[in-house]
Amino acid sequence: MTDQPPSPSDVPPAPPWAPAPPSAPETFAPPPPIATPSIPSEPLNPWVSLWTRPRATMRQILDTNPRRWVHVLAILGGIAEFIITPIPDTPPFPQLSPAAMLAFKCVSGAIGGLIGLYIASFLGWMTGRWLGGQGNLVEVRSASAWPNILTLWSTLLWLPLVVYLGMEAVNFNPEALSEEPTGMVLFATIRILLVVAAIWRLVVYLKCLAEAHRFSAWHALGASLIGVVLIGVVVAILVGIVIGIVGLSAFSS
Repeated sequence: MTDQPPSPSDVPPAPPWAPAPPSAPETFAPPPPIATPSIPSEPLNPWVSLWTRPRATMRQILDTNPRRWVHVLAILGGIAEFIITPIPDTPPFPQLSPAAMLAFKCVSGAIGGLIGLYIASFLGWMTGRWLGGQGNLVEVRSASAWPNILTLWSTLLWLPLVVYLGMEAVNFNPEALSEEPTGMVLFATIRILLVVAAIWRLVVYLKCLAEAHRFSAWHALGASLIGVVLIGVVVAILVGIVIGIVGLSAFSS
């Protein structure tokens, strides 16, 4: 008689109080890897990379030395803005020679650039904080200064007009070219390119501000719009005060 294993029908059923057989352990798949931002193998050159990679360039600046070149760029950017902006030669504005006008624009641009830097950086820091930004005042000041690189490059577009008009291009009336088709075409082309460069400079500024605050460029746009509204309110209050003072003095006299 041979020993054979019992068939399933011969095995007695387990009593109801018997514990349930252990189940197979559950297996979990590992989470997918988190994509990390690409880090450039070589340091970026801000004078070039800020045109196409503003956030990566700004992050490199903030991680190394956010105070570097800040005031110099603000001064140079202010001078560049004043040079390509015509100033009327009628009172109350001074009537100066081209050389004197160039010197006047350089001094005024340097002062205006520094004042604009501190006003823009303070407003960008404050309004950015309201929208959840994390940047400090030094980082936001750096983000406000470095986009002036685009302004400096854009000033080179003015050189063909300088070649065409000489020193008169420092401050000239566009109506003086109404009878010169070549000059009008040259001036119109330069103006269009300057407008395009100014729009892109605004985009770069928003991206730099967003990187300083570590939020999106849309948040940076919202913070900038709030800052513009605040400036408008302050200007309206000052104008109202001046009008009130003038009105009271006229009434009393």
